[in-house]
Amino acid sequence: MKRLASGLFFLLTLVVLAYLSQQPAWREHLFTDVLAFYERTSFFEEHQSFTNMPFNEYQPGALVFLSSMSLPLRLSHTLGFYEKSLKIINLALLLLIGIVIYSQAKASGLTLFSLILLVSGPIILFRFEALVILFTLLSLWQFEKQHWLAGWVWLTLGIATKVYPIFLVPLVLIATHKQAGTKATIKQATIWLLLLILSVGFFSLVFRQPLPQMLTSLSFHSQKPLHIESVWAIVPTLTYWVTHGRPPQHINQGIIGLPFSVISTSTINLLKLLSFVMLGALYVKILRQKKLLASRADNWVQVLLLVTVTSFILSPQYLLWWAYLWPLSRWRLTTPFAILVLTILALT
Repeated sequence: MKRLASGLFFLLTLVVLAYLSQQPAWREHLFTDVLAFYERTSFFEEHQSFTNMPFNEYQPGALVFLSSMSLPLRLSHTLGFYEKSLKIINLALLLLIGIVIYSQAKASGLTLFSLILLVSGPIILFRFEALVILFTLLSLWQFEKQHWLAGWVWLTLGIATKVYPIFLVPLVLIATHKQAGTKATIKQATIWLLLLILSVGFFSLVFRQPLPQMLTSLSFHSQKPLHIESVWAIVPTLTYWVTHGRPPQHINQGIIGLPFSVISTSTINLLKLLSFVMLGALYVKILRQKKLLASRADNWVQVLLLVTVTSFILSPQYLLWWAYLWPLSRWRLTTPFAILVLTILALT
């Protein structure tokens, strides 16, 4: 009975998300990325490659996903049909994510996942985060089954699509070192690097996008200002407000951020260094654990949560990076922590 109830609740949640995605209150401010996706897909459909695309900020895996979206356009080359196709694909990905979570965390995990979906709203249907999260979950699943090659393949696909899963690589290597020693760790690191090189090389050859263009898309993100929604922006915003009697003006440079007159580049670089120091301290803490599974979900959640909190760009969908792994951790729905986190996700 519990399994049936959790399954029905999950399916009802997907229906609610699909309904909310059609409501103007949600759709009007979430639609911007869909238009950008449509432009990239239309470019690929016209040229059958991403060579000399006027502007691109997406990684190879994301571009492969967007190129696959050219198939629905053959049925109807309209922005409206493209939006509906994207939502249907994301709903299918969420269904697969739910199946993976249920296979590992049973009914309680699926129920928690459904609640996370409800409180976070339909933003996931307007992005491609669901694809990366599915890759990450599959890699976690494979590593815990000691299927190392399959785990690296899924994790590499995730990294090729969004860069953040790269912060999970040290966790796998730490676990390998504790279980099998230095030689095995070097072997696994080599396997991952080869897979990463192969995936980038394959994309470059098949989709005819030179490596310099890929590097440009990555460097674009590093040049963005400090996002006004990031945790790091709180102090300079409040300081400016107190000293000037008004909030600082914002600049639109890929994101809505604080101008460099409010927080200098040198200060931003210092905060980035602090972020990496905090992340390194967390890795050391995990390394010193007496018992460490190949890929304990708790550790993955901790790392992705810290990466999210210390990120200089904190778009709402970034909160889902760790939240979708949360149902696999040892924290359960009945804890005060779970109630607090669900409330925070709902407010954001």
